Amino acid sequence: MTATRRGRPPSRAVDEAVFAEALRLVAEGDPSSVTRRAIAEGAGVSRQTLYNRWPTTADIVLDALLDRAASSVGVHSSAGLRGYLVELAAAVEGWARPGLRALAGFAQLDHEFAERFRGRFVAVRHGALEAAIRGQMPETPEVEWLAELVAGSLWFRVLVADLPLDDAWVGGLVATVERASS
Repeated sequence: MTATRRGRPPSRAVDEAVFAEALRLVAEGDPSSVTRRAIAEGAGVSRQTLYNRWPTTADIVLDALLDRAASSVGVHSSAGLRGYLVELAAAVEGWARPGLRALAGFAQLDHEFAERFRGRFVAVRHGALEAAIRGQMPETPEVEWLAELVAGSLWFRVLVADLPLDDAWVGGLVATVERASS
């Protein structure tokens, strides 16, 4: 006997509306305004739709960020470390910073969500960063350490210091990684 799914099948149009509204709300800067009610009203869907498809509001924001990143940040970039960091910086400075801040905040408040965030977002991006370093400097034994150095700089600038991820940041990190690997 096979289980039957109740309700309508997931709709890409619903996903797009929900994700756009979730990202719009986090961009406004008040995390308390990112609620299922606000997302549902802005997206023109029922709250039950959100409850049926996402375990938490944070998961909606996570899926919205993942969906948007899939089309703008190469997880398997072949452009080397500089290319990967340029793509990443453009996304963070263009649209992703508020979502990253929101996700980090949600992860501090909900241990189960933090695990999903680390597994679905952080680990994948960290793996892509390691691959970019390995692709550019294949003989480097400290790839994991160098990837942590780059990731730490990113999170510090985004979450703590509110500094830009600009050309100077990209160039400085690439130069630092190259020096450390020689």
